[in-house]
Amino acid sequence: MVQAKNWLRQHNEAGFLLYWIFYLAAFSVLEVLVLPQHPLICALDESIPFCVWFAVPYFSWFPALALSQGYYLFRDRAGFQNLCFLMFSGMTVALAVYVIYPISIDVRVPLEGGGVLHRLVGLLQGFDSPRNVCPSIHVSSSLAIAAAVQLDPRLAGRRGIKAAVWLWMLLICASTVFIKQHSIVDVFWGAVVTAALTWVTYRCDWRGVLEKTPARRWL
Repeated sequence: MVQAKNWLRQHNEAGFLLYWIFYLAAFSVLEVLVLPQHPLICALDESIPFCVWFAVPYFSWFPALALSQGYYLFRDRAGFQNLCFLMFSGMTVALAVYVIYPISIDVRVPLEGGGVLHRLVGLLQGFDSPRNVCPSIHVSSSLAIAAAVQLDPRLAGRRGIKAAVWLWMLLICASTVFIKQHSIVDVFWGAVVTAALTWVTYRCDWRGVLEKTPARRWL
């Protein structure tokens, strides 16, 4: 216990992880709070087939979040801060859009099959409604991980690692439309959000802004 307290004192940046409490609470509230929806229709979605095998990369999003944040937390203080700022600011933008302009989609198809993956997708559809989908948090946060790895100076020249991470994250992004959880439009705007915030994260003095807030204790 003493060692854990000492470690936390030396790694105060771990406080960024408290954001997960806010995110999970806010997302849960939005799932039960029925706001007037703006239906999203995109003809391209109809040409994308349902493929249950994409449930594998879709659910791999959860370990991807844990592994990426865990790696940077224990290996690279600045890298951890950059990843958290990029990922969490993207989630915040998405949550704000879900409140201001909530969008719903109708792209799901009947699940035919009783395999494990079909059951997992059915379970997912049971607790994750087709509302509050644009921009896609699955996409924005996955691309945040890819951007953090791509721009990590310690990984300069490690093309194999970068390619593997990009492949994994792009499969997660693709999975959102192949298991019919998102529209291609959600994917596009999720990518736009991360692209814009990547510029802010790596080109702007966001730490200077946080220094003027209570979050300065995590810098």
